[in-house]
Order: sequence, then structure tokens, then C-alpha cells
Amino acid sequence: MAGVRFARLPGDLLEVPVDRGARLVLRALLDRARAARRRLGRAGDVEALHDFRVALRRLRSWERACRPHLGKAVPKRLRVMLRALAAATNAGRDAEVQLGWLRRAGAELGADRTRGVAWLSGRLEERYHQAYGAVSEVGAAYDDLDRMLRARLRRRRPPAAARFGPVMAGLLARAVEAVRPRADPTQGDGERVECAHGR
Repeated sequence: MAGVRFARLPGDLLEVPVDRGARLVLRALLDRARAARRRLGRAGDVEALHDFRVALRRLRSWERACRPHLGKAVPKRLRVMLRALAAATNAGRDAEVQLGWLRRAGAELGADRTRGVAWLSGRLEERYHQAYGAVSEVGAAYDDLDRMLRARLRRRRPPAAARFGPVMAGLLARAVEAVRPRADPTQGDGERVECAHGR
């Protein structure tokens, strides 16, 4: 992403008030999402949609994890918009991945399956083009969301007493404990473990 300027995180990030740190990281994630969004629809940029989806996922994850510290910066209506944008990119990326797999696998299939591969490829390409036709709408909706979030992040609020570093350390420790049973099949009873902040 040469030429793209991202928000710089301060060297003393771990020492700043937790609400300021959460907002600084959110702003940096917004910069990355905006950069990926600008690549959507660019000819030959086969990773643009994937990178945009990753950026949206990171935004959503950070917002969920830091919701108590972000205050009213990301109200429910903007969270709903963000979730809808992420969902709107699913069909295009799914078709893209499936087409890639079919092209690779199709070369190894026998001649008796060529017609089936051609039919399925045609269906997937149609789905892919329909989904990418809607990408400009997704990009425009993201631009609106980006503007609203940045405006809300500029609003001043009294700084929190807690520091960013210790709060994040506690959050990470709880997340590790939540996933430990999944990582070690000999631990726990196999039940699904939810992170503290849920969905």
C-alpha cells in the first residue's frame, strides 16, 4: 500500500488513558479499511475484496473488544451498518474463492466432467459479477460509515483514569483463558467457549 498514510500510533500508547488508546487504534484500523476500500473495483487487484473484508473484520473485532472504553463513539446504528457491510461482501468473496478452486481442480478432471465444470464455472462467474456489481454500493456505504465514525472519534471526552496497557493486558489474558479449552483438547468438556464480550 505504497503512498497510503496511516494514523501513527504514539510510542507511549501503553501509557495513555485507555479510552484514548482504544480510539487511536480504531482510527488506525479505519485508515487501513479506507485504503482497502479505495482498491475495490481496480482492474487486476485480485486481493482488494479480501483485504477490505479483513479490514472490516478487524474493525468489528476491535470495537467489540473495546466497546466499554470507546463510550458512545460507535453507537448501535453504526455497529449494525458495519455488520451489514461485512455481510454484503460475503457472496463476492465466496464466488471468487470457489472459482479459483474450480479452475485449479478442473484441470485435473477428466474430459467426461468438462461440461459440468463449464456449467458450474458459468454459474459462479455470474454470481461473482453480480456481487462485484454491488461493490460500488458497498464502497459508498463504507465511505458514509467512515465519515460518521471519524466525526464521532474527534469528540472530546474526559480521559479515563485507567491506562491502555494494563487494560489491554487484562483483556488479552481473559481472551487466552476463553480459547484455552479449544486449543487443548485434553482440557475442558468440549463445550463452546464464548469470549467475554460475545457478539
